[in-house]
Amino acid sequence: MIKLFVYGTLLGDYLVASLLGMVTKRTPAILKGFCKQGLNIYESEGDQVEGDIIEITIEQLDILDAYEGSSYTLCKVRPEVDGKIVKCVAYRIL
Repeated sequence: MIKLFVYGTLLGDYLVASLLGMVTKRTPAILKGFCKQGLNIYESEGDQVEGDIIEITIEQLDILDAYEGSSYTLCKVRPEVDGKIVKCVAYRIL
């Protein structure tokens, strides 16, 4: 399973369910050292972005890749859940 940190349009249960054909389990998380501007996140010391972590299969990731389009790239991030760091990926415009 792939852990994906979502912070924008993919926060919506309805959108993700319509794309994947199922409701995903979500865990609230905080990505420290980043800020959200528009539809993207940027490294920014002292800031944080609230979002969720969803666990998906590689096939589901392919579906979300198609939705996000070629403007977004998957990057490794380390959000916190209850004070513990979780290794994830997130979509970012680079």
